[in-house]
This record gives sequence, C-alpha cells and structure tokens, in this order.
Amino acid sequence: MLDILIKQVKVLDGTGNPGFIADVGVVKGKIQEVGFITRKAKLVIDGNGLCVSPGFIDPHAHDEGCPFFDEAVLNKLSQGVTTDISGNCGQSLAPVSERYWKENQSVHALINPPECMHEFTSFGKFLDAVEKKKIGVNMGFLVGHAALRIAVMGLENREPSLAELEQMKVYLRESLEQGALGLSAGLLYPPGSIAKQDEFVELCKVIKEKNAIFTIHIRDEGDYVIESVKEAIEIAKRSGAFVNISHHKAIGKKNWGKVNTTLKMIEEANQDGLNVGFDQYPYNANCTYLNTILPPSYLVREREQLVMNLRESQFRERVKEDILACREKWDNFVVNVGFAGMLVIKADKTPDAVGKTVSEYANALQKDPFDTALDLLVDNHLDVIAVYFSMSDDDVETVMKNPYGMVGTDGIYMKNKEKTHPRVSASFPRVLGRYVREKKVLQLEEAIRKMTSLPAQRLHLKNKGLIKEDFDADLVVFNANTIMDNADFIVDSYAPNTGIRYVIVAGEVALKDNLYTHAASGQVIRRKEF
Repeated sequence: MLDILIKQVKVLDGTGNPGFIADVGVVKGKIQEVGFITRKAKLVIDGNGLCVSPGFIDPHAHDEGCPFFDEAVLNKLSQGVTTDISGNCGQSLAPVSERYWKENQSVHALINPPECMHEFTSFGKFLDAVEKKKIGVNMGFLVGHAALRIAVMGLENREPSLAELEQMKVYLRESLEQGALGLSAGLLYPPGSIAKQDEFVELCKVIKEKNAIFTIHIRDEGDYVIESVKEAIEIAKRSGAFVNISHHKAIGKKNWGKVNTTLKMIEEANQDGLNVGFDQYPYNANCTYLNTILPPSYLVREREQLVMNLRESQFRERVKEDILACREKWDNFVVNVGFAGMLVIKADKTPDAVGKTVSEYANALQKDPFDTALDLLVDNHLDVIAVYFSMSDDDVETVMKNPYGMVGTDGIYMKNKEKTHPRVSASFPRVLGRYVREKKVLQLEEAIRKMTSLPAQRLHLKNKGLIKEDFDADLVVFNANTIMDNADFIVDSYAPNTGIRYVIVAGEVALKDNLYTHAASGQVIRRKEF
C-alpha cells in the first residue's frame, strides 16, 4: 500500500519540460511511482485542477538560529519550501573559537544565535545541535567566511598572516568534511569587507578540491556593481570553484540597467568554461542593517566606540562628508536610495520609527534626516534594520528571465514575528503568482526549474529537486490559478500565502491549507564527499 497517492495532478517535474497529467505515489519518504496508478493508499489527494512540483529549495536563507526558537521553520514551510539552505552572506553560527566566540555572536546577532552558541567549536557540533530539534523542513548549511576569519583572528582590520590563512583553510576543510554544503562570503559586512580577493581565492581552492559551492554577497551592488561582479568571476577563474552571486541586482536609479551588462558577463564566463550563477528574490527592495549607510571602514571599529563617536558632532560631520563624497566602494544607500526610500522595520528602543521611512520619522521629529538616521543608530546601539526601495522593476524582471538564476528569499525571520521583509515568507508564491501567472515573465515550468532542480544540482543535493522514482518525496501541491503572496512591508510581513494546498516533507504531510501538522519530518542535510 502507498503512503500517499496524488491522483490526476499536473506534474511539473522540475526539469523545465512541459507539465503532464499523472498520478504520483509515495512510500517511506520516496517517490515510488509516477504514471497511472491503481494501488490503494493511506492518504489519497485529489489533484484535479492542481499542480504538483518538487518541494521548493531556498538556496539563500538566514535561518541558522530558527530551529532554536521555531523548530517548524514555518516562514519557509508556509511558502512551499521543503529544503532551506542557510549560512549565506558570510554569516554562520559555527565554527567558533574559545578566544573569539563573543565577537562572532555580536557580528551575527541578526541571525538569532542561541545561548549555546559558544559550544559550536566545530561545524559538526552545530549540525548535531540542529539534528536534536524537531524541524519542519530539511535544512542544510553553508559555513560563513566571517565565522572562519573571526575564529582565527577576531575582527582585526588587516590581512591574515600565512599561518592564519592556513588555519582558516583547516577550519573550512573540517567544516566541509563534517557536513557544510559550501562557503559563503559577505563583502559588504565586516570582516568580509576587510578581506582581499586573494584571501577568497585561497579559500575557494579548498571549495574546488571538495567540489562544493561558494556564494558571494559582492562588494558593491550599486555604483561598482560591474566591477564587483567582475571580482566574483575572477575568483571563479583563479580558483576553479563554482561561484554563486547572491541576490543579484543593481541598486540606485543611476545604476538601473547595469544588470544587462552583468548578466552578459555571467553568460560569457560560463561560455568560457567557468561555473558562475546567481540567486534572486522577487522584490524591488532589499533589507539589511541601517548601519550599512556608513562606509565599511567605520564598521570595523569596536561597536561601543562607534556608538560613542556617533554622538560627537565633529565625528558626524566627517561621516556625512565621507558618505556624500562616496570615498569608499560600497552600496551607499544614502546616495543611491535616499532617506525617503529607507523604511525602518526594527528599532526596539525607538518604536515610533518602525513602519516609517527615515524621512517620515525625521519630519515627525522636525529634525534633519541625516541626523535622524545617525540618532537611530546611536539610540538603538546600531541594532536597526531597514528596507531600502532601491531597485528597478524592469531590472527585477530582466534578472529573473536569465537561465543562470535561482529563486531565493534572503529573508531574516524575526522572533515573535516582528516586522521584517515579506520575502522571508512569500518569495516563492510571489514568483508563481505575480511573475508567472500575471506578468508572464517566466513560463511555469521554467520557474519551477529555478526553484527545484537548479539549486539541487548546484548544491549537490542528492535525490532532490525532481519528481522521479526513488527521489525524496518532498512535494508541493498547489493551484497555479490562485497561488499568490499576501505579505507586505507595513501591515503583515507574515500574511499567509494563497493557493498552496499541501506541503510534503520526506513523505509526510507537513502543511495542509496553511496549517502545520506537526509532522516534524525535516532532516539536516550534510554534504557528502564526491
């Protein structure tokens, strides 16, 4: 007897090929049969008028701490994600060293480090801790460059010595052997912003050796986006590793359209025999710390000292001058977005600012927007998060059409469902509802490929990403005519999506009509040697 039988459903198998009507049978967590099935099943799902696809794979998540406060990982399960890959942008909770673990905890506060983080002295210990949780989705993890660097040399603003670089490579190799799926880097944030290209090339030689993935939040997505993509491609060329550019975009109106150049660069790199790809979330707004309005050199200072300095008028004037003069290479949201395009979504010490742009909050206080932004950082001890309306809708669609791109969320799941970017809970239905059905930017089958088999291939996720006999029974049953995102920036960042009927993880129904079944059938995915 089958465990689950989905009858007369349109099968979108993940290959990008046209869908077809068939039955899908599941036994013991595996897809056992696809075709016309007459066998009985414990659960029969009427698929008439519905589609079934492989479970969506989010290649760009930040849910490292989520299993320690929301084991179900509902922000992903509710949008059809059955496999969540966290540890992106250089951020991971392991490995930590006894000497510098508090620095790691401080830098990675946004990804919700648990109290037991000091115990994660190896990547394997971190994975062991997650395995003890009853998680609702499959979870795999990248090891962050920031974690490696901090474990070896703290937050020192310098290049590593040869011995320190070798120790970082030892940590990386051990992490990969213990189950990390690859390496990530965030060149906007310290200590990634400190590191030079040579440092990443050396680490990526280990990635090449282990046939893993390197994901990179490039150094600048604004004025220097072309140069920053070139740097990512150069890392691929010099190391031979597969390089995936995170959340690819161009921010700032004067940079809109540059994605046509960067996408061509990625295509040409692949034609030349390199392996370069990217992921993307389907929004025209990004989200990160408000302190990234400061030039990178300011952020390598000790936090307490920076907050103290920002209270001084003379220091503030120098900050303003450095930002407006664009003296460093970074996204420079003040110049490229403006205070009217910065929506504050987290500022615990100044709750009246939440839900307002910096300009709106400044007007309410009858203050200068620049000083208001700096006051927010001081009053909240730098712990402020903002959404930046920075991108062109045309660029979003152009990037989405490119075959080298995967769909991802890049979302931060806040404890107690505090306001956040809606991408954390709605990215995949948004693509299928708004960009496939309404705007016809993609064909349905191609969108599903970008969400399933493409990330499975790049991350070496065995038996995932396709509806095929003996593959894992991670499945999404949805209505292609009604699927839609409902979350927004102001009212509800976690509003339930429409049109997802069943989410099946490891052969068990995990979500039915937006209700969690408490199946807790998710598994930790550890990298296998190839």
